[in-house]
Amino acid sequence: MNKITGSLKNISPGTLARLALLIAALLNNALTVFGVNPLSIDGRAGEILATASTVFVSLVAYWKNNSFTSAAQKADEFMRYLKEEDTHPH
Repeated sequence: MNKITGSLKNISPGTLARLALLIAALLNNALTVFGVNPLSIDGRAGEILATASTVFVSLVAYWKNNSFTSAAQKADEFMRYLKEEDTHPH
């Protein structure tokens, strides 16, 4: 359990924000499909907005590197080190 909580506290704010936005967009889209419109936009426009926001947030969350595990976070550190070496060779 400590392994899980240890890696969770090192998750970047960007990863957490993308996760929260993705959950909100998916929830909004699901509610819209079932006839509950949380955005108070009626009709076709509300459906289009819900779907467009879900697609957009999903693509952004997919495209960005979301490192949840400690191994992925260490790999990110190593990647930053390698990029820094490329820009500042000895």
